[in-house]
Amino acid sequence: MGQISIVNYATPAEKAKGLQHMPVIPSATLFVFSDILPGTTIHSKNVREPFDLAFLSATGEVLDLVTIVPQKAVRIAPPRSYFAVEAKEGELSRLGFEVGRMKRLDMLLPPMARPADLRGDEDQEETT
Repeated sequence: MGQISIVNYATPAEKAKGLQHMPVIPSATLFVFSDILPGTTIHSKNVREPFDLAFLSATGEVLDLVTIVPQKAVRIAPPRSYFAVEAKEGELSRLGFEVGRMKRLDMLLPPMARPADLRGDEDQEETT
């Protein structure tokens, strides 16, 4: 599968900027937003290319997965959302993101950014 880079957007300023004004969304990079509340709006304003967006629960269940078309789309975080993950178009599907599937969040986030129920749980299994 190759190496994946993870960019964690933790501060309000980082979260507000997101992929805006990025000349090219890099391949093999996941942009992770934690502490996303249900009802949070993700938009494509000032993003230059289509991108994948997934909302995940605090336990890693993929709740929603879409491709966002710049300047035209807005997506609202569904109930139970805790994380949002953005990536180059097609990248999340390539990495096995699928609605209803569990993803290993412990590999995506630094220890202090993970929900309490995932800290120290190194044996969490990914389901298919």
